[in-house]
Formats: sequence, structure tokens, C-alpha cells
Amino acid sequence: MTYFNTEAGLGSCGIQSKNSDYIVAMNYPMYKKSDCFTQICISYGGKSITATIVDLCPGCPYGGLDATDSLFLQFRPLEVGVFTMSWDY
Repeated sequence: MTYFNTEAGLGSCGIQSKNSDYIVAMNYPMYKKSDCFTQICISYGGKSITATIVDLCPGCPYGGLDATDSLFLQFRPLEVGVFTMSWDY
């Protein structure tokens, strides 16, 4: 998981989000337009949080997600930059 500034413009699903929202951009290899607004459960370190898919992450590897900084901070400090988590629909 990485993080991004979602307030920079419209996401691939056509909405403007806030950095305080628990939303993610899905990795390009797995992304389908039909995933827009689907909720997923992200898990790391014994903690699980629900987030909504609202964008595409062209640079994320298969299985990777790009999260808002507020969501990322629920798991790790921003200084970490990237970490491996699990998620499911």
C-alpha cells in the first residue's frame, strides 16, 4: 500500500474525494470499472478497515492499493511510504 493526494482531481470512477475519506485506488492489472464504489476490507497488523474503491493506480503492482493519507495512517506512519497488507472484497 502507498498513499496519494486524492484532492488533486477526479478519480477514475468520476468523483472528487477528500484525503480524510477512506478510499483507495486499485492497481491497474486488477482494476475493472465495475469495481467503482465497491467496499473492500484492508488488513494489516491485526487491524482491519473498510475502504471504497474510487480510482485506478497505474503504478501499483498486482494486488497493490493506493490509499488516502488518512487511511494509510490507520496502519502505518506516512514516512514508511509503502508496506504490504492484505485486502479482500
